[in-house]
Amino acid sequence: MIGPGRSRSYVARTLLARRGAFDLGPTVVSSGDPFGLFLYRMTFPGTKKLEVLPYFVELNSFHSAIGLLAGGQALRKKTVEVTPYAAGIREYAPGDALNRIHWKSTARREQLMVKEFEQDPQADVWIFLDGLYSIHAGELEPNPESDERFWLWTSHRKVTIPPHTFEYAASSAASVAAYYIRQGRSVGFACAGQNFAVLPAGRGERQLVKILDMLAFVEPQGRLPVEAVIQSQASQLTRGSTVILVTTTMSTSTRVAIEELQRRGTMPIAVLMEAKSFGGFNTGDDVIAAMVSAGVPVKLVKLHDDLKTALEKTGR
Repeated sequence: MIGPGRSRSYVARTLLARRGAFDLGPTVVSSGDPFGLFLYRMTFPGTKKLEVLPYFVELNSFHSAIGLLAGGQALRKKTVEVTPYAAGIREYAPGDALNRIHWKSTARREQLMVKEFEQDPQADVWIFLDGLYSIHAGELEPNPESDERFWLWTSHRKVTIPPHTFEYAASSAASVAAYYIRQGRSVGFACAGQNFAVLPAGRGERQLVKILDMLAFVEPQGRLPVEAVIQSQASQLTRGSTVILVTTTMSTSTRVAIEELQRRGTMPIAVLMEAKSFGGFNTGDDVIAAMVSAGVPVKLVKLHDDLKTALEKTGR
């Protein structure tokens, strides 16, 4: 009961297990006489929203392709491409571009000398999340009803990812993005869900917040296969870049896209949700085996898996 001219505040608790934005409200206020003869009720609609970011884990390690860069360590491999990392000079060889000639050294040694470069030890990381509607499986459960008695006795509850391949995929993408951002790498993100979303590669916590914000709202309603999304960003994938493909299926067209990434000199890594464990179709074991034999690491995530353990485990 609230007396005349007085106010009262209250605390409402609920467990939000789904990504997205949720209304804070509405609030219903009831007023009347002490005998309950007259009752007046007013509803105040919610004017603010609460954004729920995807669940992600803090990874201590993540697989990197053999012979290529990981975490900004130096790669002592000469390249004919011009990069910001000069490695030295050498004698001119037929076929060398004229713009690589080092004229001061040429004059000093009285013979043509050209500059050599190393590949960028901080090449970009790109994360491609497959939002194609037809490949995902599982159930999207609503947020559970609030139980005030639960909150009286418990200060922490284990977070469970909704049993849907796309929810596990979104959490995997967020975890990998957070890992590489902490490593100081430049991370980009792309997904064709209900909208085509692309975030150019960038560094720092602000970039991570942008990626998490995009992941909070993306839904598996896309009609564009992930290989087409990769092709649309091909110009951004420089040699030595790490390309993380987060998907639910490994089709022949996906295999072709990954092989093209390898030919471009990038480092593809597949993070695969096992659709069968979510009640979906077979993931494509024959294509997975072909990818592994081609040297492409494949991380397999199943329903109810501990996400940290699954992502840190050495790929197949």
